[in-house]
Amino acid sequence: SATTVVSGAGSPRVFILGPYFVIVYPSLISTVHKLQYIAISISTPTVVTAPADISVGFIPTSRGSFDGAVANNELYLAWNATDGGQAVKVSALTVQLTLLAAHAFASAKADIMSVTIDTTTGAPTAYATYFNVTDSTLHTLSFKSTPNVTAILAPTLLGTSTPPAIPLNLASSATNGILTAFGEIYNDYTYGSTVPTHFIGSITYNTNTSTLGSPAIVARSVGLASKAFVIDGVVYLLAVYDSPNQPTYFLINSLGNVVAKLALANGSGYCALGLPSVTVVDNVAKLS
Repeated sequence: SATTVVSGAGSPRVFILGPYFVIVYPSLISTVHKLQYIAISISTPTVVTAPADISVGFIPTSRGSFDGAVANNELYLAWNATDGGQAVKVSALTVQLTLLAAHAFASAKADIMSVTIDTTTGAPTAYATYFNVTDSTLHTLSFKSTPNVTAILAPTLLGTSTPPAIPLNLASSATNGILTAFGEIYNDYTYGSTVPTHFIGSITYNTNTSTLGSPAIVARSVGLASKAFVIDGVVYLLAVYDSPNQPTYFLINSLGNVVAKLALANGSGYCALGLPSVTVVDNVAKLS
C-alpha cells in the first residue's frame, strides 16, 4: 500500500543505483529550500535511509531545476544552487551513498535541467543541459567524477529560445562526444488558443569539433513523456499525444520515427511536473 517515506516540496526524481532506489527531491525546512535524497533498499523496501542533504541552497521549479543519471554505479547530479552564490552545481553519489564534493559553475542559472551520460568515451562524461527562463537561453556543460568532480566543458550556449521556444520539458542524450538536447515546445492549434498541440524539437552539439547543429523538429503533436535513452547506439524517448479522447504514448527515436504505441487512449497527457527516468539494463529500458 502507499506509504509516506518523506515529505517533500516539489516533484521528485527516482533512480536505480546499485541495490537502491534513490529518490532525490526538493524539501522546505524552516523556510530553507534544500535538495535531499533518501535511498530505499530494493531487496528490502522497508529499509529506508534518513534524508540527506545534497544542497542547502536550492531553488525549486515546477518543471525540475535538478536532474541526475546513473553510470558505473554512480549517480551524477546537477542542480540550480544559491549557497555560495548563484550557480549550477554538479556532483556524484557513489553506490556506497557517499556524496562527492560539488563543483560550481558560477553565475549559471537553471530553471529546467536535464542530465545525461556519455559512456562511449572511456570514463563516463556527464552532461547537464539547462534552460534559463529569465533570458530564454539553453546551455550545456559537462563534468567527470573520477577521482573528483571536475569540469570538462564550461557552460556553452546552444541557443536563445532553442529549441524554437521556451520548453515545457527537456531531455538529452550523448554518444561519442555528441550531445543532443530535446525540448517539448508549447504550441496551440491556430483555430483555438486553448487547444494545445505541443511538438518536440532538438539541437546537437559536437564536443569533438565544438560545432553547434541546427534546430530540428523531431515530432509534431506530441510532448516528451520520458528522458532519452540509448540502446545499441540508437536514441529513444517516450512521447505522449494529449487528447480528451485518445491520449496515447509513442516510443520514438531521435528522428521522430515511431517504434511502438503504448497505452492507447490511456495516456496521462502532457507531463507538467518533469520527466520519469529511464534505466537500461541488458538492453531493457525501465521507467521510474
